[in-house]
Amino acid sequence: MSGLTVSHRLLQAALGAAIGIAVNALVLPPVHLRDVRENLGGLARGAREALAHMAEGLVHEDWSEETAADWRRLSDRLQQRLESLRSARLWSHESLRLNPGLPRRSRGKPLPLPAESEDQR
Repeated sequence: MSGLTVSHRLLQAALGAAIGIAVNALVLPPVHLRDVRENLGGLARGAREALAHMAEGLVHEDWSEETAADWRRLSDRLQQRLESLRSARLWSHESLRLNPGLPRRSRGKPLPLPAESEDQR
C-alpha cells in the first residue's frame, strides 16, 4: 500500500468520525432517560434489601459490631445509588435541553421522567 492510500483512508475515517460527532451533537443528540428509571428502580430495590436485612438482624437480636458495620455498608451503598440517580438526572436534563428528537411514545406524546420527589421517598 502506498502512503497516499493510507493517508486517504485515514482522512476518510477522520471525516466519518467528524460527521458522526456533528450528528450526535447538533442534529439528533442522544437522550439519557433510561438511566434515571434504572437508577430509581435500583434505589428502591436496594432500600428494600437493606430494610429486610436490618429487620432480620433485629428479629434475631444480633447486636454485634459486625452487624452494625454491615448495616452501615448497606446505608453507604444506598447513598451511592442516590448519587448515581442524581447524576443520571443531570445527564437527562442536559440531553433534553434543546433536543429536537425528544423520546416519543407510539402516539407521539413525550415520555416523562419520574418526578424528582420520588428520589428521596
